[in-house]
Amino acid sequence: MDSKRRRSEVWHYFQKISAESAEYLFCKHQYSFKSGCTSNLFRHIKLKHPSISLDGNASKRTCHSSNESGEQVSQVPSTSAASASSLPQHPDVSIDIPQGNSSGSTLQTTMKQYIHRPLALKTSQSIDEGLVKLIVSQYLPFRLVEQPAFKSFLQLLNPNYHPPSRKTLANNYLELLYSKTAMELKEKIKKVTFCSITADGWTSATNDSYLAVTAHFICNGQLQSALLDCIYFTDRHTATNIADEIHRIIRSWDLDSKVVALISDSAANMLAAAKILGWTHIPCFAHTLNLIVQNALVEVKELQNRVKKVVEFFKRSPAAHHKLVQMQSPQGSYPTLKQEVPTRWNSTYIMFQSILRNKEPLLSTLALLKTEATLTQKDFEITEKLCHILLPFYEVTLEVSSEKHVTASKLIPLTQGMKRYLETLNFDDQEEEVSKFLAKIKSEMERRFSHIEDIPLLAEASMVDPRFKNMGFDSHKAIEKAKNNLIRKATAVSLVDEAPGTSQEIRMELETSGCVWKHLDSLVQHKICDRSPTAAAITELDKYLKEPHLLRHEDPLQWWCKNQGTFPRLFLVMQKRLCIVGSSVPCERVFSKAGNILSERRRSLKPNKLSKILFLNYNLD
Repeated sequence: MDSKRRRSEVWHYFQKISAESAEYLFCKHQYSFKSGCTSNLFRHIKLKHPSISLDGNASKRTCHSSNESGEQVSQVPSTSAASASSLPQHPDVSIDIPQGNSSGSTLQTTMKQYIHRPLALKTSQSIDEGLVKLIVSQYLPFRLVEQPAFKSFLQLLNPNYHPPSRKTLANNYLELLYSKTAMELKEKIKKVTFCSITADGWTSATNDSYLAVTAHFICNGQLQSALLDCIYFTDRHTATNIADEIHRIIRSWDLDSKVVALISDSAANMLAAAKILGWTHIPCFAHTLNLIVQNALVEVKELQNRVKKVVEFFKRSPAAHHKLVQMQSPQGSYPTLKQEVPTRWNSTYIMFQSILRNKEPLLSTLALLKTEATLTQKDFEITEKLCHILLPFYEVTLEVSSEKHVTASKLIPLTQGMKRYLETLNFDDQEEEVSKFLAKIKSEMERRFSHIEDIPLLAEASMVDPRFKNMGFDSHKAIEKAKNNLIRKATAVSLVDEAPGTSQEIRMELETSGCVWKHLDSLVQHKICDRSPTAAAITELDKYLKEPHLLRHEDPLQWWCKNQGTFPRLFLVMQKRLCIVGSSVPCERVFSKAGNILSERRRSLKPNKLSKILFLNYNLD
């Protein structure tokens, strides 16, 4: 090809392989350029490699300087210019060497005039992927890449990087990152032995319904979680439809035979769906605690409404809020007044606490403003006693909401601990409202948790947790039942390398015994063959229960990793029990993130794209 045709900037990225075709240097795709037309080549770079910027300036640059009369004159190259021009040229670099003249009138040059080097393809792709991760992790809109301020910021970081367009980012790069993350997660899940599942439904502000399913499993000695899918659910929320969708999701990840339990709220359709799927259902512990509190708050409804009215008054009136701030001592630490949200767990307790910690400035401010929304000294006293009753519900909800720590084994000890705490509460001159509230709390606790020790999965989970073992139980009968269940399950475990040897090894030992050892070896063989799996399981369990307890803040999974060889049968049983989570909070968190993504300005976001964003937000490291 002649030099005129080869002056196009596109030839920095293509090489000629025949008279009418060229090959891209990076992806090796071949395209035709008949009659010297390079449109196909430009189109390939624009569509497939949008991070590469082509300015269309194909002419070779030459340097001129002007004499005093304004006439442009060619400069005689100096020694330095000649040596510089003899350097080998990189195809991606265009270099202009300014020449001096006798009058010394040369233009000031910059490095940008000398070098124009596009980013390497791998570097550009890494930056693009990092940009997608930033957007999905921080709930940012895709239009961010088209904002002038963001573009200016990127230019300051790297002038040679040009971000993809909003559509390219949302349609191409999001899909690529989703596929890559899903593939990596599938490889991790292949190694999983057992898992528990949480599921829940949600309706967005645009009245779209979603169903989220998360998996929880033990991997490398740690409890890990993954969002399997958050689907746009258009069918009726019947038990059959929910069961079909959950089963489809589980099957797509090859987890059919690995699911131990389904954790969700106690809605009738979820209970029926678990039954259809043939899985054990465990009610969400945090959700149950919230129901207990909500049912008991009926007894103090009038006080609750008065407190809400006061908080609302200060939220709505800037003048009242300013007055309250003035009344607060500069040396004190006063939290912001919090309003109750019926759908948010523990919000009533948090509201009561914010009122109590602002007691003195609140009383002074309300007295000065003389508003209808007011609280008396007695109201504060009752509120303080209610906070003492609600305190364990707040602490336990936080305790069981963790995704990275074992929680199922805590449910029985926590329940018994809450009951004991409530029994110790004894207020002097107890008001009728407080008495009724406490009695209601106790009766609800008894109604919902009286048989928690009889739930096999939870009882066994507590037993195989070296922090608790049988210490969290109230009933000796429940302890014996849990031990028998563990022995039965440990007996059924098939060990690959059953110690101390196989029957074939014993036979070979006898054949080579000789006359001296033959009698002794036969006695040893008899003892080995008589040892049944049940006896081995009983021995393991007894030895495990005699081991020292761990401290409550220590990690039981790490303990099991260190003692796997000592208790091989119980180790496999433990994996089926400690992978269970105590609440469906993981799904609740997914929907909280969905609410942050579907902001007022992003209501047009398609459900399919929202599902991918949520998947990446949850599963990206």
